Amino acid sequence: MSTCPECGGELHVGDWPMCGGDPARHVPADGRFAQGFDPVVIHRDAAGNIRYPGNIHAPVPEGYQRVELRTIHEVRKFEAEVNQRERAASDQHLSAREKQFSEKQSANRRELRTAMEGMSNYGRDFAREAIDRGNNKRLQTREVGFHLDVFSNDSSNREVHRDERTQWRGRKG
Repeated sequence: MSTCPECGGELHVGDWPMCGGDPARHVPADGRFAQGFDPVVIHRDAAGNIRYPGNIHAPVPEGYQRVELRTIHEVRKFEAEVNQRERAASDQHLSAREKQFSEKQSANRRELRTAMEGMSNYGRDFAREAIDRGNNKRLQTREVGFHLDVFSNDSSNREVHRDERTQWRGRKG
């Protein structure tokens, strides 16, 4: 059995962030132990185009507005927005490619059907199988997967980096 360091009440699995004891004896979460971060800065123009400056103090290009993402919620919302926009562009591109693929596939089938007239029974069966497989083939979609690296990776899955400003000397552990 474990006890709550704040009120001495009994702790049970799932009692996070506090036990079921007297709430008046618990210290409210005030962020004293939360790690802050510099805002994520992006530059956005009126058309929605985004630039990612090299550092948070970089000058804002003409026609762009400085946007600061100060909370994890704002960062995740921005990531979702970029993913949605990139997904729409990807879907549009995929539709155009699928149309082009379909047109080429139809032309190839016409050629194959003409060639099938001079084939043996085995050759015609093989060609029909190839046509059936081609009918079931679709271009594959892929997830865009945009994310801001610093909020999705940590020292366990990021390359070693040294930074004079933060005094980070390399991979931890």
